[in-house]
Amino acid sequence: MPLCRFRVKPPQRVILETTIVASLIAVPNTHATAQRLAPSGAFVQVATGPRTDALMGGLIWEWQPKYAFGEGVLTGYWDLALGRWRSKVEGGGSESAWVSQLGITPVFRYRPSESSDLFLELGIGANLIAPVYRSERKSFSTVFNFGDHLAVGWKFGERRAHEVALRIQHFSNAGIRRPNPGENFLQLRYSWQLN
Repeated sequence: MPLCRFRVKPPQRVILETTIVASLIAVPNTHATAQRLAPSGAFVQVATGPRTDALMGGLIWEWQPKYAFGEGVLTGYWDLALGRWRSKVEGGGSESAWVSQLGITPVFRYRPSESSDLFLELGIGANLIAPVYRSERKSFSTVFNFGDHLAVGWKFGERRAHEVALRIQHFSNAGIRRPNPGENFLQLRYSWQLN
């Protein structure tokens, strides 16, 4: 039985294909690829949303190129996340529903200058959220969902090897199937370099 069954309508298909193509372009295609397969960092993250909380962890693979962007620097990384969501169930009183999340996201990061510890980031990626998410007030219709986020963060510590970020993230299926109420989270992330 497939994890998700859905028919993709033309506008959503374009979004899905664009995400896949952008993901493939960002994958390094050189001899150094083998060296880059090891993750460069890890993270833990707590999140809260309307009647739903989540705990996530994952790995980070930094992209090697850096680009001058105005006065600042544009970089990025791959984010592989595994999480658990807990929400109140409809008519369940004190009962909770648990779902698991697996996601991969290309993330673009901007720093105002090469030496800046402050950063802003933006990402949109693919997520499997199973079983289909349901809470007291919302019900997703698909296991496959997009997750997009905006974040502001700060690097600190020796070699700037640690960082904290405040993130706003939205999950929805981009209209692939109805209902598509989406879910929003306010997240606090701590990450550290592995090498």
